Amino acid sequence: SGQHDTSGMTRTIVLLLFVAASECLTHRNDTIWPIPAEVYVLSGPALPIDRHFLATSNSSSVVVADAVERYTKLISGTAGPIEENTQEDLALVTGVEVQVVRDDETLDWNTDYSYELLVNGANSVVIVAASPFGAVYGLETFSQLVVNGTLLYTNVSIRDYPKFQHRGLLIDSGRRIYPKSLVLQLLDALNYVKMNVLHLHISDHCRFSVESRMFPSLMEPWHDNYYSRDDIMEIVEYARLRGIRVVPEIDTPWPWTAYLTYTV
Repeated sequence: SGQHDTSGMTRTIVLLLFVAASECLTHRNDTIWPIPAEVYVLSGPALPIDRHFLATSNSSSVVVADAVERYTKLISGTAGPIEENTQEDLALVTGVEVQVVRDDETLDWNTDYSYELLVNGANSVVIVAASPFGAVYGLETFSQLVVNGTLLYTNVSIRDYPKFQHRGLLIDSGRRIYPKSLVLQLLDALNYVKMNVLHLHISDHCRFSVESRMFPSLMEPWHDNYYSRDDIMEIVEYARLRGIRVVPEIDTPWPWTAYLTYTV
C-alpha cells in the first residue's frame, strides 16, 4: 500500500501509551509515568519556573548534552511571566544540575537507566544518574513534575530504575510503511514513557521496507515507499539519544519465497 495519512494513528498510539498508565496512577505521584520505583518525598508548595531555566551537567556525553538542550527548551517554555511587584517574593527554579556517574553510552540489554531526583527548595535541584541514559530518564521525570510553569513540589526525593529490561513497541513496516516523521514522533512518545526498544519488523511476504544496496531489486516494486539507508541511520541515532535500541526483524525462511520473485 502507499503512503497514508497517519496523524490519527499517531494520536491513537500515543493516547494508548498514556491511557494504559492511568489505571495504576495514585494520588501521591499522579503526574509521573511510569510510577517511579521508590518515591520518598513529594511535599511542599509549588515553585514557579524561571523563564531562563537552564539544565547543566558535568558529563561529556553527547546523549546528555542533547537531553540537556531538549529539556531546557521544554521546561523553560512552560514558564509564564512573573509580575514585577511579586517577583522578589518568589523563589524561582532557575535550573537543574545533572550529575552522571559514568559517561558510558553503551546501549544494550544491560544498560543502567537508574537515577535519583532530589529537590530541596528552588536553588537545589539535582539529578544523579548512573549513565547518560539514566540522566535522560531523570530529566523526563523532572519535566513531568513541571505543570503550567510551576514545579509542583518544594521537596522531592525519588530513586527510580526500570522494572523490566525490555520495554518495547513493534512497528510492522513489513506490511505497511510508516512515514519517517511518524516513526520519530513515536520515538518521542516512547521516551516520554521510558520505553527502550523499537522493534522494527522490516520484512514480510508483501514488502521489504529497508533499502538494500546488495539487492536493490527488493525495493523496485515499492518505488520510494521504503526506508532509505539515510532514513534508518537517522531513526537509529534519534532513538539512541533517547535511550532506545532499534531492533530489526527480517523474517526467514517463508518470506524468502516472495524475495526470490524480485531477486532471481
